[in-house]
Amino acid sequence: ITVTRTSGVNALLSGVFLGAGGQPPTATAPQGDWVGAYGGDGYVLASWTGSGDYLDLPRASLTTSGANPYTWASSTTDTRALQSPDQTTRRASSWYSDNSFLLKLKFNAAYSGLLHLYGVDWDHKGRAETVQVTTPTSSQTQPLTSFADGGWLAFPVTANPGDTVTITVTRTSGVNALLSGVFL
Repeated sequence: ITVTRTSGVNALLSGVFLGAGGQPPTATAPQGDWVGAYGGDGYVLASWTGSGDYLDLPRASLTTSGANPYTWASSTTDTRALQSPDQTTRRASSWYSDNSFLLKLKFNAAYSGLLHLYGVDWDHKGRAETVQVTTPTSSQTQPLTSFADGGWLAFPVTANPGDTVTITVTRTSGVNALLSGVFL
């Protein structure tokens, strides 16, 4: 990338974006619609089968620690629920814990891009949480609050083969902490 001044006081560039297409996430949109926007490099849908996850992670593996599976609705038309990869089904499900839980992504290939996380306070229990993403070289924390309509978070992540990225979800209010999906 070469930026050359052709007039004015200087040359500048305000940003460079790599990874899956789509718009940067906002607090509520696109709710559970992720296909074509996020997950182009892999995804995990929490508790998709009721006790197991639906995943396609060619560059990484996922393990959970302290997370319990839960499904509110195994079939719904409510757009807050995540859609299936083929966009034919929606399910409202999650990993949850009374206080906190860990998700660990161990990368078998290099990755540099955005890690998108989705959660929905499906039953309107006033949940709020912090989500911390820790890589071998950085740690970032973002709050997820007022997400009864669904909430997206995005974290820039760079990982080398063999690196582990840890996602820590901690309840700050409401009945428990939860996440519904992980998208690269």
